[in-house]
Amino acid sequence: MYDLIIVGGNLVGASCALYLSKLRPDFNIGIIETQEVSIDDNTLDSRLYAISPQNYRILRELNAWPEAKYTSQIIQMDIFGDGGSKLKLDAIDANGEYLAKVIESKRLLKAINQQIKTIDNIEIIRGYLNDISVESGVTKLSCDNGVTYNCRLCIAADGANSFIRKQLDIKVETITYNQYGIVANFECELPHNNVAYQWFLPDGEVLAYLPLFGRQISIVWSSNNPELFTKLSADAISHKVASAGNDILGSLKMLTPPAIFPLGLTLVDRMYANGVVLIGDAAHTIHPLAGQGVNLGFADVWLLVDILSKYKKYQLSDTAILLKYNNQRLISIREMQLICHGL
Repeated sequence: MYDLIIVGGNLVGASCALYLSKLRPDFNIGIIETQEVSIDDNTLDSRLYAISPQNYRILRELNAWPEAKYTSQIIQMDIFGDGGSKLKLDAIDANGEYLAKVIESKRLLKAINQQIKTIDNIEIIRGYLNDISVESGVTKLSCDNGVTYNCRLCIAADGANSFIRKQLDIKVETITYNQYGIVANFECELPHNNVAYQWFLPDGEVLAYLPLFGRQISIVWSSNNPELFTKLSADAISHKVASAGNDILGSLKMLTPPAIFPLGLTLVDRMYANGVVLIGDAAHTIHPLAGQGVNLGFADVWLLVDILSKYKKYQLSDTAILLKYNNQRLISIREMQLICHGL
């Protein structure tokens, strides 16, 4: 029997396993994940994240950060309101060297997985989860490979459409924004100087530029008309994105085709159930305008692991322990969710 099984080997799930193994090498940890991450060194990942200084520091301490050449940073952010207002956020004003580190999702996940492969008390289980049940304090996870895995505690890191969450008696409220997120990468004519930009456009859309290494940026556009991006040519999309950003970085050249995903807010009434605890997008989703989605997930991990590491194996699924995690995290998550929702 495993002490803990994490369902979902994404950034949040994988970092949870790694951090757990460091603090409690006596724990027997499993990760249920369908496939191993693959990297194409010649292609930028469409999913990029702005990692907060605190999360960057912990990932570095875990030796789970990619080579510096793949990392960019944000030292300043210029925000433009739809009524002509402007706000500047500067790392110096925040008493830091940078506001965030920008990294491709696949490269960060690869760095985390490389560390996991060196850990003796973590086992990767390849398969899809078909069923979950709890009997006599043991959580049973049945996979499509025909095997049922038993654990003291299951950590659900299986994303916004979490299969595990749907099987539990957890109330969920979903607010849809009737908008879609458009992400793509571009080469820019002018240097970005590690400045991020964000525009609140008059029609309720939000456009953000994230600086990448070299003269490259990643954009996140909260769009009312995502079908436009499926019909336009690469040159037309590049012109549209540059124009919406007031040509602040000159002309743009699209490097990766746009990826499109629906935007919504997921509110759970609690982050745990009998024998199960939720982390990452399984526990919360948020509008991407503040770039806090994965940062909230990492904060879930650090707190949950810090709490669990203080207890004996047989105590891991105790309701009092999971309630402590729930009460400390849910308030912070809700504050960030509602700030972004209000904006």
